[in-house]
Amino acid sequence: MRPNALVLLLLASACGVREPGLEVQVSVQVDAPLTLDTATLALEQLELNPCELASAWWAPLLPISAAWAHGTGDSMATPRRLVAPVLIDLTQPAPQPIGALAPPVGALCGLTLTFAPSTADAREQGTTLFYEDEGQGARQLSTKRVVVKLPFESLPLDEGHRAQQLTVRLRPSSPLQSGDASLDALINTLRW
Repeated sequence: MRPNALVLLLLASACGVREPGLEVQVSVQVDAPLTLDTATLALEQLELNPCELASAWWAPLLPISAAWAHGTGDSMATPRRLVAPVLIDLTQPAPQPIGALAPPVGALCGLTLTFAPSTADAREQGTTLFYEDEGQGARQLSTKRVVVKLPFESLPLDEGHRAQQLTVRLRPSSPLQSGDASLDALINTLRW
């Protein structure tokens, strides 16, 4: 047997059994959409939060660690974190997908959403929240960065629960005096 073939055989035997991946789809639902010409909220990243488990005292001594492959080019992305600008249209009532993640097996207990200025659309470039009503000649924006943690009951992700769907709901209100105040009011309506 040639040395290269032996190395390939050893690597193949170490990989174990392959199974279809686990998937968590995350979407947002806008309750009572705004009737403005344009109303967007920029999401920079989302992250699934695993449940905190008490680990055994000897766990750090184990020489084996887990490695998770992922296909995104962003160095901040992980199997539980998606880093990609998404503009949420606050004028649309239909659920809007904001990401699909492939986390490892385990229970999930929350979602962290990071809202930050987006460059995903030239018109709203550099804004977190963008409201515009051309008929009224009104425009309002915010460039504030906000991180929100939304906890939920333990959600299993294992052989029996290979796919999960999470839908975040928000209820935008009429624009206030400033874009930052409107953003804060909107963020406070996030719920499951």
